[in-house]
Amino acid sequence: MSRMEFKTISGVKLPVLGIGTWKMGMAGGLTDKQEIDAIKAAVDLGMTHIDTAEIYSEGHSEELVAEAIKGYDRNDLFITTKVWRTNLEYDAVIKAAKGSLERLETSYIDLLLIHWPNPEIPISETIAAMDYLVEQGLVKHIGVSNFSVEQIKEAQGNSKNAIFTDQVEYSLEDLSPEKDILSYCQQNNMFLTAYSPLGRGNLAYPGYNQPRVVIPYYNLNILKYVLETLMRGNTLKRKLARHLSSIKLLRWIYRKLFFSFNIIAQK
Repeated sequence: MSRMEFKTISGVKLPVLGIGTWKMGMAGGLTDKQEIDAIKAAVDLGMTHIDTAEIYSEGHSEELVAEAIKGYDRNDLFITTKVWRTNLEYDAVIKAAKGSLERLETSYIDLLLIHWPNPEIPISETIAAMDYLVEQGLVKHIGVSNFSVEQIKEAQGNSKNAIFTDQVEYSLEDLSPEKDILSYCQQNNMFLTAYSPLGRGNLAYPGYNQPRVVIPYYNLNILKYVLETLMRGNTLKRKLARHLSSIKLLRWIYRKLFFSFNIIAQK
């Protein structure tokens, strides 16, 4: 595996770059083999945090992950999956998690997230089921996604286990987590996991109207490594290197090294 920088919270070490699998396995996209090869390439580059969800391609994304990780030491990987918002009742959470375990062909999930909050189902009920899964050894850590600070606090207040992360959209295109979620995670020993940190690819296109931000000077050797890593992993088009906006984006990513970023390695 390539050199990769890691960050540690509560004894858990994660790479600062991860591989996301949203849209992998969808009809009309890449072939299964191409998707599997993309995941393998990411892992080989050090992106050992693999993020998926039961809703992605109706579970097929998890099946692709299962195929991709064959031959790797499971202990070297950190797999995150998510329970969809309609499956947050107690029994449904347990059923969903067991379904993910079966599709992933693994005996445990490193991190199980509530994918989106559902105001019709009490967070306390969902968290109770997640705590049970931890007790049974089926899940190692639990967390949330797309939660506000108040919702995080409610989850924490009902959990026997630490809320490991809040996974939210965060990029130069969407800086809303900086209003309060980012600081809350920093102050409460949580990871903030950013999804779509490249703005779903928008930030890679020349001429894209990006927000005006102040980008300080960063170690260009590190930036060069990040750029080469992303390009070797086919997560960006090769023309990316020719655009100043992309260098600004990578500087911004590396400025946030205390996060685990999920880079969607497609197309």
